[in-house]
Amino acid sequence: MRVFREIRKVQPKRLFLAADGPREAIGGESELCSSTRDQIESMIDWDCSVKRLYREKNLGCKNAVCSAIDWFFSQVEEGIILEDDTLPSPAFFGFCNQMLSLYAKEPKVMAISGTNILVEWKSCAEDYIYSYYGGNWGWATWRRAWLLNDIKMSSWKRGRGIKQITKTLQCRTQARGLKKWFNTIDEGADTWDFQWFYTRLFHEGLSIVPTKNLISNIGFGMDATHTLSQSKFANLPHFNIQLPAKNNLSIKAERNFDKKNAEEYGLIKNQSDTTESIFKKLIKYFTSVRL
Repeated sequence: MRVFREIRKVQPKRLFLAADGPREAIGGESELCSSTRDQIESMIDWDCSVKRLYREKNLGCKNAVCSAIDWFFSQVEEGIILEDDTLPSPAFFGFCNQMLSLYAKEPKVMAISGTNILVEWKSCAEDYIYSYYGGNWGWATWRRAWLLNDIKMSSWKRGRGIKQITKTLQCRTQARGLKKWFNTIDEGADTWDFQWFYTRLFHEGLSIVPTKNLISNIGFGMDATHTLSQSKFANLPHFNIQLPAKNNLSIKAERNFDKKNAEEYGLIKNQSDTTESIFKKLIKYFTSVRL
């Protein structure tokens, strides 16, 4: 309910609610789904248009989320997407609205991320940067971009994908790390976000990322669907930045930011860890020489 309380504060004129159905194998989940939907409905106390997509049967994470976003963009040209565990800062909505308007016709930009997993990026004076690693915890996009989404990752299966994402990232090591992620789709992973990430990389689509984090993921724990264990990315601090954000006119990827994201995700080795490892080997070598 914490996420919806933040939505309630901004009182959007159009509200789209989507929820997957209960899993049959989980006892009591049907009652929990009904109770949650009732609580959300009781909190809609402002004048707005409400559209609902409440599933009776469970479709799973991949199909439920992708079909819900398809449904959403069949009715609007652009929009903001929040899941029940992505807690926004007060500035998140205004930031997304500004970026949606500013980049509506810019094909290089495919998404707007509220999440900055580094919490703060201090290497530039901008309010936001462009990245190939924009997250999906609190985000926004346009119909024009979502229509490119390839849930089946057909180009990856045909072998074109690895070459294209290597070209996009300009880094074979990052591409090899991501190959392990994307291969899990063929192995039956029930997720939607890898496909959307892959789609953006394949089309060289940039994400706008705030230099200060605007989203805190509160969904890590035993009640979660995928994020069952604690993580360094859980409950990140988020900020209430000054709006409107200062326009960043240089539409190109912040490569150092992307590299740091790849390190944080474990796709490539952390440079400081590598340096420390080399230093330890040198110490061991010189010690052995002295002996």
